[in-house]
Amino acid sequence: MEANNEFVATMEKRLQDVPLSEELYKIKKVIESSANIYADDLPCVTYEAKKVLADDYLDVLMSLKEKWEKKKAVANRETRLQEVLSNIDLLKEIIDINLLASDELSRLWAKEVELGAELDVTAVSDFSVGMIDFGGYPGGVLREGPFWATEPGGDSRRSDGQYEDGEFDDEERL
Repeated sequence: MEANNEFVATMEKRLQDVPLSEELYKIKKVIESSANIYADDLPCVTYEAKKVLADDYLDVLMSLKEKWEKKKAVANRETRLQEVLSNIDLLKEIIDINLLASDELSRLWAKEVELGAELDVTAVSDFSVGMIDFGGYPGGVLREGPFWATEPGGDSRRSDGQYEDGEFDDEERL
């Protein structure tokens, strides 16, 4: 009997802990309403977070732009200062050696030719694919210019009917 009473007491206690269907329905409604509120707020919160991130990114970009402009101005001033210092040194040299202006002019023209030749030797390509070696491509090297500008039968054919890459037109082979 005593075991039976304990069992009944335990079951009654468990029944008190289990909510009624009305309470479960209320809890379910509260959860659904909070989920709906969260779902409604999610796009707004996401938009705000993206806006804050974009504003921060814009601030970084503006800061970089300002630093770049300052750096460019400093480089410009340094270049002008270097030019003035070079001119001062040149004038000092002319005065010290008692050079004539015509002698200095001819020396500078010679230097111009020399520097122009050095520049031609060290020239960097213009990022075109006109002279890239493709190995297996007939002719070995593509023609200069954009690929659409020189189609077969177009401007790439010379007056003798031969293309710039050495191939003949199909009509002229027959």
